[in-house]
Amino acid sequence: LSLDEYDACLRDLARDQLATGGGVVFVQPISEVDFPTSPLYGQPEPGEYGTRLMDYQDAMRSVATSLDAPFVDGADAIQVAGLDGNAALIDTVHPTAEGHQALARGIASAMSRAGMLGTTQEGR
Repeated sequence: LSLDEYDACLRDLARDQLATGGGVVFVQPISEVDFPTSPLYGQPEPGEYGTRLMDYQDAMRSVATSLDAPFVDGADAIQVAGLDGNAALIDTVHPTAEGHQALARGIASAMSRAGMLGTTQEGR
């Protein structure tokens, strides 16, 4: 997708959920470049605007902000959990069980801050 198509797709998906009473949380995926052990960590991403991963990441963050929806930066959630790339990823992009747990904690925290988590009913 072009960057404009991606932006429109995110907005449409979110609006569909919100229109039916659902909630929306945007979660930025993680990859090996998020960790200091990667040779690409901290390096500027090559390419023209609208073609780089960082442009798509910025678009997701912007859509979340404009819709006042929670946004979870996956790399931040992993760092808060104290995981390195070897503990967080099976390969270059797929989380381990520990990586999934850290992401889940980040998602739950964002949902809690947004008031999306209700209290449980007594006895359940």
